[in-house]
Amino acid sequence: GKDVPLSNDLWNVLQFGETLSDKSDGAFDLTVGPLIQVWRKSRRVKSLPPDDILAPARAATGYRKLHLDADRRTARLDVPKMQLDCGGIAVGYALDESLRLLKELGVDSAMIEGSGDIAVSSPPPGEPGWKIAVAPLDPNGPPSQTLILTHAAVTTSGDAWQHVEIEGVRYSHIVDTRTGLGLTTHSSVTVVAKTGIVADSYATAA
Repeated sequence: GKDVPLSNDLWNVLQFGETLSDKSDGAFDLTVGPLIQVWRKSRRVKSLPPDDILAPARAATGYRKLHLDADRRTARLDVPKMQLDCGGIAVGYALDESLRLLKELGVDSAMIEGSGDIAVSSPPPGEPGWKIAVAPLDPNGPPSQTLILTHAAVTTSGDAWQHVEIEGVRYSHIVDTRTGLGLTTHSSVTVVAKTGIVADSYATAA
């Protein structure tokens, strides 16, 4: 219920995330924190969350309950116990900022990796670009393809490594904001974009 001043970095992330939430009709949602906490516990104990735990978390989630003021650069949360979770976007933003800082220091050719997200600038000497292997849907399989990238970012989002089976159903670590539970579609999405913040967040949304 209070307007909270934001740092430039947090403002940039929240503003981009809010725009993507609108575009994706909530498939990407920075207010998913309460549901993430509930689902992490369910994954650990390998049991679906009871309704009396899941319902309040769902009530405290929803990107329309987050309000940003561009003039004052503040954020306000509408209901108690809301919690922001920037896990699906912040790494990409950090990669972009890291490449920007390296360029200011005179480093024109670089590849940076964070939690599986990759951003690159100019290619290595004598090469057309950076060779990036795309992870397969099967974690034990060979790369599904190889990309040659310059001045770009790539992110793969999926459940190859992070999933759990509960009552015979395979659930992803990625939460469906409509249900509050992990996705049940065994899938993998790779996004290539000009910036890390786009690749990271769009892969999660998709």
